[in-house]
Amino acid sequence: MKHKTFNMVLVVIFAFTLWGCASTGSVTSTIAPTISLDGFKTLSVSVQTKAEDSEREAQAFKEILIAELKKKNKWEVFDGSPHGQLKLSATITNLNKVGTATRLIAGGLAGRASVDVEVSLKDAKGNVISQFSVNGKSSGGTIFAGGTNQALEKAAEQIVAFMETGK
Repeated sequence: MKHKTFNMVLVVIFAFTLWGCASTGSVTSTIAPTISLDGFKTLSVSVQTKAEDSEREAQAFKEILIAELKKKNKWEVFDGSPHGQLKLSATITNLNKVGTATRLIAGGLAGRASVDVEVSLKDAKGNVISQFSVNGKSSGGTIFAGGTNQALEKAAEQIVAFMETGK
């Protein structure tokens, strides 16, 4: 009887490490774009953080965001240049980290990494064109789930998608 119970517990634990959920993201628009973003040729990107101990993740997020924006070939993208016709300012307001070591040790019990980002788009004169917030969450529930970088990637994808569609 004890052997059967032990085996059942092992099966449940093993199943729990394989069961999980996909990475997700969401956008909440505060100010919908007042003009089309298609008319801008250059885009300047800056990223700040208000989350504690997240400077390294803010830098990684900026690199991911710039790479995602460049993939679209809609704008010439600059890193923090004051010369962009359109200025994107992103501020990380909340960051729940899940690192590789934590994921390997705790598996699905490590939870999901997530990031909240406030985004403002302004023209060269400083007029606000749009404001919105995004959330990116890593996959979770298994030892194979993503971590902080996956949450950052999901948030960057949400920003780019919003800039393409305006919603």
